[in-house]
Amino acid sequence: MCREGKVTIVTSRWTINESIAALDKKHKKGEITIFDRGQVIFTILRRVDELIVRNQIFATRLTNEVLQSSTIIITDKHLSADDALHLFSAILGRCDALVLADNRFASLAKDGEDFEIFNILNGDDYGLLEEFLVNIK
Repeated sequence: MCREGKVTIVTSRWTINESIAALDKKHKKGEITIFDRGQVIFTILRRVDELIVRNQIFATRLTNEVLQSSTIIITDKHLSADDALHLFSAILGRCDALVLADNRFASLAKDGEDFEIFNILNGDDYGLLEEFLVNIK
């Protein structure tokens, strides 16, 4: 959908780094091989860069102003600095939806936001996300 111009993904290099850290953790636990870890990291970086160049992914620039602006979310919603930055990026990007895989973050973030929040660890949310995406014109 992103390649077709139906959806614009808002992300940041921080989110990408968190994904890479999760893959590294899986490798350290012996859940994936070093080769698989490298292949997935390469694929993520290549595809994200392609989509940024095509303006199909918007990468939030992590300026001092962006980091400072996310600070209030930490104490307002009792989120980690990482999660506050992700939520602020969704607000800054004027997103229609925030997709995450974190039960705690989802429960704390849903209060008071003007966009949908889908936690793909929740089966109901996963189905609602699929429905949401189908209804995008």
